Amino acid sequence: MQSGHLFRYNPLFLSENQVNDTNSDQTVLYSDVALFEQEFCDYTGHQYAVAVNSCGSAMFLALKAVGVEHGDKVFSNAFTFTAVPSSIVHAGGIPVYLECNADYQVDIDDFRKKIKENPDVRYFLLSYMRGHISDVGEIKKICDENNICLIEDCAHSLGVRWRDEKDSESVHIGHHGIAACFSAQSNKLINAGERGDSCNR
Repeated sequence: MQSGHLFRYNPLFLSENQVNDTNSDQTVLYSDVALFEQEFCDYTGHQYAVAVNSCGSAMFLALKAVGVEHGDKVFSNAFTFTAVPSSIVHAGGIPVYLECNADYQVDIDDFRKKIKENPDVRYFLLSYMRGHISDVGEIKKICDENNICLIEDCAHSLGVRWRDEKDSESVHIGHHGIAACFSAQSNKLINAGERGDSCNR
């Protein structure tokens, strides 16, 4: 932090990350953060990434970006880390919890039941707790059928791949929703210390 390398907008340190732009004769300067964002996209297959201070902040930003306003209900796993419902509340939303099975996955039948009980819910912050992936293909289908915007909390699932039955190849998790939030906290697969997470699209 004292060096300034954690920060995106510090020209004093950009020169250490000079990269030649193949589209011009000029040298383009990138911060360490920008380089990390690009490498992260290259790995996960996302088009864009924005590094922020925590996955909780990434989820908050994703919720606000898709339009969550004060009083809006947001579906979420009943079993998840506290940052998930906290980000919903921070964004002004009200968590509506979905039951989970013994494998920490969202109970699809309960999801359908809660939609009937809460027809006004338009958002779902889906958490992959401890790397256990719910039937995200079916969840995405249900969301599309009911005009529910899906955001994926991938804090525990970096590197996990998913293949729907109709697909020939698996893809990194985080491609079913409009945004995916990852974590590089100290006990995650990529360790950036106590902070360093991203919101991907």
